[in-house]
Amino acid sequence: MNLAIHLFKKDFRHLRVLLVLWLFLVVLQSVLIGTGLAAAAGDVVLQIIFSMIGMLIPLLQYIALVVIIPLLVQDEPLVGTTAFWFTRPMARQDLLASKGLFIGALLVLPPLLAELIMLICNGVTPRHVLLAVPEVLLTQLCTVLTIWVLASLTRTFARFAVVGIIVVIAMWLVMAGLAIAQLLQGDVFKKLNEFSLTESRGVVASAVVIVLCSIAIVHQYLTRKTARTIAMACLAAAATVAITSAWPVDFLKTAKRPVQGDILKGETVSVAMDSSDKLYSSDAFSFRSSATPKKDLRGNLTVSGLTSGLAASIASIRSKIVYPDGKTFIWDGDGNANLTRMANNNQWDSEAIRHALGGISIVNEKEQSHSYETLFELDSDLFYKYGEMKGVYTADVALDVYKCERVATLRLQKKARFDSGSEHVVVTDVLREPHGCSVILSSKNVKLLFAADARPEMANMMGKQKALYVLRNQKLGQAFVPKQDLNAGASMWMLQMNERLVNMPIRSRYESDYKDSPIDEAWLADADLVRIEAVEVGTLSKSLRIEDFVMNVKKEKPNEKRKPSIKPPASS
Repeated sequence: MNLAIHLFKKDFRHLRVLLVLWLFLVVLQSVLIGTGLAAAAGDVVLQIIFSMIGMLIPLLQYIALVVIIPLLVQDEPLVGTTAFWFTRPMARQDLLASKGLFIGALLVLPPLLAELIMLICNGVTPRHVLLAVPEVLLTQLCTVLTIWVLASLTRTFARFAVVGIIVVIAMWLVMAGLAIAQLLQGDVFKKLNEFSLTESRGVVASAVVIVLCSIAIVHQYLTRKTARTIAMACLAAAATVAITSAWPVDFLKTAKRPVQGDILKGETVSVAMDSSDKLYSSDAFSFRSSATPKKDLRGNLTVSGLTSGLAASIASIRSKIVYPDGKTFIWDGDGNANLTRMANNNQWDSEAIRHALGGISIVNEKEQSHSYETLFELDSDLFYKYGEMKGVYTADVALDVYKCERVATLRLQKKARFDSGSEHVVVTDVLREPHGCSVILSSKNVKLLFAADARPEMANMMGKQKALYVLRNQKLGQAFVPKQDLNAGASMWMLQMNERLVNMPIRSRYESDYKDSPIDEAWLADADLVRIEAVEVGTLSKSLRIEDFVMNVKKEKPNEKRKPSIKPPASS
């Protein structure tokens, strides 16, 4: 063991300059993420610049590892017969122990400690901090061990670089081939709806790489059977490709429970469709010009019978049309429609918001828009052939039921804050505008694979918000919902996909064109900001049947800026 410590000190002296650079990059990344400079910046351009810098630092860290590990390992190379250590009284176990101690203590532990300290300093709960440990270790060990295996199989840094480039190109070609195959099969958008399955595959692949690479490294140090070690490395690469493509178990998916009967309080929930004259059709999107042209048939569904305070959104639609001549068309809801539903799904129902506010009036209720649903999709020639015929339309509609809850009230002034567990929201500015105001918020929250309450979701990438900030004047009994303007929220989330602490800027604009309800200084003097959260209650599956269904074609798309059609009945 003394010899292993001696080798550790020798390696530290030889690589101290590179280690200082490596540790500087580790600290810099944690400081940049922890201080939230990207979210605190005053405009979108600066936010993107800071985020790009944040994406560059991990790349520089990877380059540093690619340099440090080969120099460390190849100081006592494991291949060939000319290495000096073969003639010294040095046990192979001691050599393995010294290199493992160096890599573990200086290349794996610092990133872990830096991230944990950064999370703690940003008010992340102890539970979430502990759940971040395995995620950080999976990422760091997978990277370090992969480089270590390659370094142990090459004699010089030049050979390491050549072999590394060949391996990277080969893996890239394989993954590109698989991606092309998925494109040709048309499964790309369906895979996007399986975001948690992709994350599950990544976890399993990382764990398998860590185990197989560790075995290969130990085998090479203790036996120097290079050919066998190469076979193990190839097995690890093949396993990675196979798992990321075909692993079937989605253990990171958050299970949704059915709505309990006591929540509905005996109400009978039903789904209906607006009259057929509100249907319209459009050309279905396709990536391939040679694909058979299709038509999307869209309409508006309404849900009734929900208990006051509850609302529902459409999760999926499986539909069928049967015609008198026996012709039957079945549509199972393709990836394009599901992705569009994920992007446009409006969970903020006006009646549910009003219920959460205690019945207060929402002046600009029309700001809450609703997108028409794709009810059916079929080939264009069949659409025109059967477009004027009467058929029987049936559908199984899956509903996500939720309720809006008022969780906090913030003063309309700088530094007002909301804290809940690992989430922290601060009002950074209140800007007066000609017909209203804008409230600038800085939000910090965690995104962890192994925390059920903080897992990343595809809906977040599409701009779906967990909370809505309503501007309220309790004295006048009036409230305004924010305008549905695009901001940097979704793009910032995507730029921070690989970060466990997410700093998100939120700009909520409130505007009034109503002369009898202006947002002026007098109105704002008694105003506050109410945070409302959409809390999932469960799922429901309902059937829809329409006799004498006709696919009328509307030439113009209906206005989607309208009062939401999915709402509970008025309180009795």
